[in-house]
Amino acid sequence: MDKKRKRKNTALPLLLAALTLAGAGLWWGNYTLSTEEYTFTSRRLPQGWDGARIVVLSDLHGRRFGRDNGRLLEAVRKARPDIIALVGDLVDEWSGTEYLRPLLRGLTAMAPTYFVSGNHEWAAGAMSELTPLLKECGVTYLSNTFVTLERNGGAIAVAGIDDPNGFADLGADLTLSGHGHGGLWRLPFTDGLLGNGGALLPSYTNGFYTCRDADVFVTRGLGGMVRILNRPEVAVVILRRN
Repeated sequence: MDKKRKRKNTALPLLLAALTLAGAGLWWGNYTLSTEEYTFTSRRLPQGWDGARIVVLSDLHGRRFGRDNGRLLEAVRKARPDIIALVGDLVDEWSGTEYLRPLLRGLTAMAPTYFVSGNHEWAAGAMSELTPLLKECGVTYLSNTFVTLERNGGAIAVAGIDDPNGFADLGADLTLSGHGHGGLWRLPFTDGLLGNGGALLPSYTNGFYTCRDADVFVTRGLGGMVRILNRPEVAVVILRRN
């Protein structure tokens, strides 16, 4: 009898410890930021843009990293961006837009910031509110248009399109994208376990790809559903002239 009681007494603390570790692991994997650097090399890159750093953020989906997204802003600041690219799904059907105001103001204070819309901004009917907020905070919304940027005597064009199906046919040297969420639950040697819509073993979720002879970079993004082995990412694309 004493041995049975002792087993019961020890089993409960072990169960609680396991649940605590699992909860801490889920929090770490969903609310701590991973800053990761990627290098894109092109012979077409102007010499003045060699070494330029583009911070790519996507799929925030209403998630907050500290008060007013202070931890996210600090991670971007440490990444030393020359350009900040916001590639969609900052808001969704449940988040609203107002929570973005401190984040957008903080980003534009660091570097020129450009936004393209994702599917959730349109699904939420949020563009009518988001568009004036972007302008108020100094973010350039690239809606089927482009801007020319100069650095150290070299010029590049930065364009944004609302149609996600046309990117590879436009002749861009590099397309920046999100949407894949890193495959949500990442497994070794895969692009993740679950894609958007529940597809198993998706592709185009993290890193560089070639699509129709075009180079595409996809960030794992920041928010979305529960992520496992897939920490929220502040992606830094470093441009190099070969």
